Amino acid sequence: MKDRSPYSPLLHFLTQFLVFLTLILPASFPTTLRRLFFLPIAAIVYHIAFRSSSGDITTDVGIGPAVISQGIIALDFVLLHDPRKHLRRKPAGGNLESEGTEGDRRLADDGGPGITIRQRVDWALALLVNPRGYGWSFEPAPGVLPVRPSVEITRTRFLLGQLGKVLLCATIEVAAYILNDANPIMHLKTGIWRSDINLAWKIIAILGIAAAGYARVNMLYCLSAVATVAIGVSKPQAWPDLFGSIWEAWSVNAFWSRVWHQLIRRPLISITNTILPPTWGARGGVYDIFRLFALYFVSGVIHAAGEYMMLNAFSFESLLFFALQPIAIIFEKTVLLRLFGNPKSPNNLERILGFLYVLMWFTWTGPLFLDPMIRGGMFEDEKGTLGHTVVHSVLPRFGLDLRHQ
Repeated sequence: MKDRSPYSPLLHFLTQFLVFLTLILPASFPTTLRRLFFLPIAAIVYHIAFRSSSGDITTDVGIGPAVISQGIIALDFVLLHDPRKHLRRKPAGGNLESEGTEGDRRLADDGGPGITIRQRVDWALALLVNPRGYGWSFEPAPGVLPVRPSVEITRTRFLLGQLGKVLLCATIEVAAYILNDANPIMHLKTGIWRSDINLAWKIIAILGIAAAGYARVNMLYCLSAVATVAIGVSKPQAWPDLFGSIWEAWSVNAFWSRVWHQLIRRPLISITNTILPPTWGARGGVYDIFRLFALYFVSGVIHAAGEYMMLNAFSFESLLFFALQPIAIIFEKTVLLRLFGNPKSPNNLERILGFLYVLMWFTWTGPLFLDPMIRGGMFEDEKGTLGHTVVHSVLPRFGLDLRHQ
């Protein structure tokens, strides 16, 4: 933490609160003045990501991308666009339109923020807690996102299902911790991108870090669903699965667009369209290639902040990792998918071959994402994580010692 301030959760909350304030401003408030709110948001995001630290490597590598993601959302919702004018909820997009008086409902019939403060607060909260756009005008085409829970599912059944997922995610995180702790390459100080290391250990390392990331994010999501549905703040239909089916990860493009979470899909696409407006050329060809690289470049910038907060320096390896992803996607669209009988729905053999291809791709590029964490010593000290607590404090009481020697 040398030369850096202690991380402030209050400042972190303030970034989201300022975005919320811009969404509940009355329609008469000028868009030009509204953009000024981005200045304090940007200043806070910069301070947290580049001038502060929690003092814990594992925490920093999570806070960095999280706060930069909030900055990216603010860039979209505050500086570049005015959601009050451009974003609308679909008639069947949620249950908030049915609240309030009959007059209130008529005021918000177009799916906009409405006139009353209550309407605007409801509208803003509905937008902020639904970043993937379910039931909104920016909702992706059917099939991109996981489907919503059935309207017929009972609250009890939903809660039990989510608690089961929490238990599964906890098990995966503990297993990933044991796997990573036992993996010798996780304890190297030089990284593994350029080193001549056994391929099997590299594959295990990539699977271990992916499993840990999936489990932690998904567990927090499921716990949030349990809390809000249990007290009646939201309904089960507001909590579709965060991740898609692993059965869809038969290509790099499918992995990123259908399997991995889509929490910042809207701002990434919005910012990319600002950098490369569709009016610059017809869709397809060179334009789409540049747009694809721009999209992943922005994603790389977000994760590079996590590197900086952890290492107190830029390494740009996460940026390179994301910049390489379009190469695989272009290869798939021009070569690989032409070999499949039905590229949109490959058969079982094609899926298995696709899984092996995706695994090899991430085994090659994944060390770029992993190396800053290894050099920073993240896997040397994961105190406070669920895996560390279970392996070092719980299991030894039952005579089971799985600690790395």
